[in-house]
Amino acid sequence: MYKIGVIGHRNIKKDELKIYKNKVYEFLKKKHIFNSNLLIVSPLADGADRLVVNVAKKLNIPFIAFLPMPPEVYVFDFSFKSMKKFQKLLQEAKEINVIPQKSVKNYKELKCEQYIALSKQIVQECDEFIVLWDGTFNNKLGGTSETVKLICKSKKEYTHILLSRDI
Repeated sequence: MYKIGVIGHRNIKKDELKIYKNKVYEFLKKKHIFNSNLLIVSPLADGADRLVVNVAKKLNIPFIAFLPMPPEVYVFDFSFKSMKKFQKLLQEAKEINVIPQKSVKNYKELKCEQYIALSKQIVQECDEFIVLWDGTFNNKLGGTSETVKLICKSKKEYTHILLSRDI
């Protein structure tokens, strides 16, 4: 299987979603034409993660979930509606991988450490990446820009879709 990792922001401008969906569709369609053994790797968070997975599903490209923590903890960051969508996608995933949990003092610390570990694992596991990102390096540990730095260090290929964020 050729694994394409999804990296991107959670807060995408709603009025531009169709533009990004079309760009992702074209990217995945081209990849799928040349390689029928594609597999999407996604943390299934709101925004970019789910956008790519939903487009992949339309093209019959399977996906696996890479989660920074057990699902019952990960959903603390989701709204009720988002949690329901997450649970549905989790049931449709070909496989679910959870990053082993570190021993930390509090949830905020746990979250940061787990997102850093998730970024490293996805970069290690995937052959290529699709990055939906505003292009701003903000040094947020475990965030999109730090993961892009890891991808660049790994010298793996990635496609950057520049996007606008809701702030």
